[in-house]
Amino acid sequence: LHPKQRNYRQTIAVLRKTFEAAITVADEAGVCSLAFPAIGCGVNGWKPEVAAREAMHASRDWLDGTVPSTVSRLDFVLRDESVWDAWLASAHAQLGDAAEVN
Repeated sequence: LHPKQRNYRQTIAVLRKTFEAAITVADEAGVCSLAFPAIGCGVNGWKPEVAAREAMHASRDWLDGTVPSTVSRLDFVLRDESVWDAWLASAHAQLGDAAEVN
């Protein structure tokens, strides 16, 4: 899962499916809350804006009930300020008021 692979669009889809799959597995395990790191932004080299967009798509589907789940809370644990900024911008753009910041 690297942004410089041949089929960029397909690789982005895999990145999004990674977030979706984690929510599904958490739901199947009966987990109530789930914390994500900035998947793909480390050694894989994804730009934070791209990874954030895909994370927020999965989050939006979860919030909309598109992906039924018993998970009641998603947290993103971000240690780098530039990654934080990208996630925050994406959250507000895609989730609006549903994006709670702590």
